[in-house]
Amino acid sequence: MSSLFGSRKRPEEVAREWDRSLNREQRKLDREINQSKVQLKKFENECKMLAKKNQLDAAKVLAKQVCFLLQRSICPSVGVAIFVPPMTCPRSYSKCIQSGLGI
Repeated sequence: MSSLFGSRKRPEEVAREWDRSLNREQRKLDREINQSKVQLKKFENECKMLAKKNQLDAAKVLAKQVCFLLQRSICPSVGVAIFVPPMTCPRSYSKCIQSGLGI
């Protein structure tokens, strides 16, 4: 679509770009969460080994890092579940508006 100040994107194209960017960010957050889970398992195993060797101070430090990773991995997953709306509605809405206005 062209306008007075240059070309303007159709609502379907804008919604498709939003879909892509949201999916990209969701995949990025999923990768970070999976990396955190792997790191969490490593810390847990190392903490158990240190506890068996009776090195309690080092085990406490690793336990604190495990707690930090747990808090960090829970927060982004909740945000994505709340934030990601289905983008099919704006597309159908824009089609209805365009057909109703005779554009």
